[in-house]
Amino acid sequence: MCCNVVQHQFLKMAKFNFLKIIYAIVIGIIFAVVINVGISAFYPSPDEYDRATGSSKCAPRADTQDICVANGGVWTDYANDPTYPKPIPAGTPGGYCNYEAKCQPLRDKYNRNVGIAMILIGLSALGLGLRGHKSIKEYLSRGISIGGLIVIIMGLMEFWGQLSKKVQFVVGLISLVALIYIGNKYHQKFTFSD
Repeated sequence: MCCNVVQHQFLKMAKFNFLKIIYAIVIGIIFAVVINVGISAFYPSPDEYDRATGSSKCAPRADTQDICVANGGVWTDYANDPTYPKPIPAGTPGGYCNYEAKCQPLRDKYNRNVGIAMILIGLSALGLGLRGHKSIKEYLSRGISIGGLIVIIMGLMEFWGQLSKKVQFVVGLISLVALIYIGNKYHQKFTFSD
């Protein structure tokens, strides 16, 4: 009888801890999604498509060579494009406008700014979650920490490709050392208790 009660209490506690862990992970994911959507809502990408105009800030709609060149694009005739199927259907514009040279620097700047903002927000959330507060349940703090880690990773991904291999190595090494330090210093924060 005694063993059954202890076993029942253990299973009940394990189930409760499992639910807290799942809840913390879900909070972390939702936190990261909210940060990502918030940034894109208040700081839109230069490539964001405007349905009303059929273009983006970076690449305005250009159905003719004159409009394309006037907006900083490079016009390619369909007749000179070996990848475009022949014959060219009637009513099709004579070619297409490539804004890559104009848009790529704007994308790079946008990705850098968003990446830095996400890393700072993620570090703040990680610090807040690890510090905790009496009024916040510990599994909520863990969720905020998880969200901070996810946002940091998303921030790095925003501009990782723009970094040289040496800078990628240094950033990766610093991240690894920081995670080992945080895990060692705050290891008690990574457990769930009642």
